[in-house]
Amino acid sequence: MRRYSPKASAKTAVKEGEILRGTVIAVGKDYAIVDVGYKSEGQVPLEEFRQADGSIGVKPGDVVDVLLESRENDAGMCVLSKEKADRFKVWTRSAPRASATS
Repeated sequence: MRRYSPKASAKTAVKEGEILRGTVIAVGKDYAIVDVGYKSEGQVPLEEFRQADGSIGVKPGDVVDVLLESRENDAGMCVLSKEKADRFKVWTRSAPRASATS
């Protein structure tokens, strides 16, 4: 995986496996559409925003960190994952502590 870089923009080379910061621009039936500053928006399955009470915890205007899984799917949109970005951020925060205690 790539290192965390929340300030990626359309001017930089965005690579698969990179964590990007984006803004939710729409919430549909199955996906949240997120603008990450790339040539096309991306989509994140709504299941990745499900709260403990079962509700969907995302709305247009929310800023989210997502992992770029694929630059383009069949619909021409980026494939993004909020869950994988969250896991990667937790792992990178705990990795220095784990190595310091070894």
